[in-house]
Amino acid sequence: MIGYSPAAGFVLTVIIDHVDHSGINAWKTSGADLRAYRAALGGEDEAP
Repeated sequence: MIGYSPAAGFVLTVIIDHVDHSGINAWKTSGADLRAYRAALGGEDEAP
């Protein structure tokens, strides 16, 4: 899952366990994943 985190202040990539939906790992999104996320939002992060 990729999305903006208001608590972190940036876009995160989170690996989620498909059984119990817990977060397994997370990191600051960069590169192609961040470009794809921004393109899907019309070039804007969800930050205010």
